[in-house]
Amino acid sequence: MSRAIEVSESTYQVLLTQASRLQLPLGHVVERLVLSDLLLMSLEKVDADLAVFATDSASALAAVERLTTLFADIHLNDLEIHLHDPLLALANVDLDLLLQ
Repeated sequence: MSRAIEVSESTYQVLLTQASRLQLPLGHVVERLVLSDLLLMSLEKVDADLAVFATDSASALAAVERLTTLFADIHLNDLEIHLHDPLLALANVDLDLLLQ
């Protein structure tokens, strides 16, 4: 299916020149331009998402570092016994769900 679009005369001439140089139909040249722009936009979005991920990771690692430093000197007697206490599993239980 083809559709008509309006472009300025100078833009049309540039497209014709490019089509002639590449020995392609004008429609193919326009498709290449549009698809390459869409690809660039999607790559820019991926780059932006990765930058956010890197920032979030750096923040998380900094928080872990702060917590590690904060609790580095604390010693708990019988820590392993407390961690393996069967009642510890009930600490985060949603009682409303259990009572239904």
